[in-house]
Amino acid sequence: MTQPVPSARLLAHAGRQQLRLFAAALMAANLLLPVGLILYAHATDRDYATLFWGERNAVTWFSSLQLLFIALVAYANHETIGLLRRLELDDTSARRWLWLLFTAGFVFLALDERFEFHEYLRDEVLRPRDLFVVPFLRKSDVSMYFYLLVGLALGWLLLGELRARRLSLGLFALGVGVAVASVLIDTLDKSLTRQLPFPNFWTSVFEEVGELWAQMFFAMSFLVLLDDRLTRLTGSPASEA
Repeated sequence: MTQPVPSARLLAHAGRQQLRLFAAALMAANLLLPVGLILYAHATDRDYATLFWGERNAVTWFSSLQLLFIALVAYANHETIGLLRRLELDDTSARRWLWLLFTAGFVFLALDERFEFHEYLRDEVLRPRDLFVVPFLRKSDVSMYFYLLVGLALGWLLLGELRARRLSLGLFALGVGVAVASVLIDTLDKSLTRQLPFPNFWTSVFEEVGELWAQMFFAMSFLVLLDDRLTRLTGSPASEA
């Protein structure tokens, strides 16, 4: 087994420190943004829900950036696997090509969040033709379920790597759970959501913040795996968490 060269070990050590800063900043931003918007609505006597509705607001802007950040972390995992293999420090179970799919997938989601691809498909293509009309869901609002199924399939392929780090697996599972709940609330027919207590909260704050927090959990899960790989480059023993 090849030992990491000193420069690689130095970069890996610095990288691990940066990962911890990124993780802390990510958690703070995902907490402070919704809280700040609600406090702003209260201070200006506005309906807080209006600050979360729609696709062109601060939440959507931040969501697009966060999705791009997840894509960057996925690509960093892809490249780090390659480096570890060149140094003969990585087992062969990691699917390097899978991380490229995750990278491309999160870049697409970031673009979709910014340019509203699935909303256009729903409103301009499916709904006028009465396609994919599903009971209890908003008319033709099925695109997000397709995204969800693709994501679950990719997550299943990643399961071997996730199981090696229990923390990463737990964070990924949290991301899936929150994403499913957010998609369900987002796509339920209004006749059902109106029956919920505080319906504006569920269809605005919960749905939008749920998306952000699902993204945060996925990012943290990928950061844990990246930290594990950088740990191998430093020559330090990896945590079992």
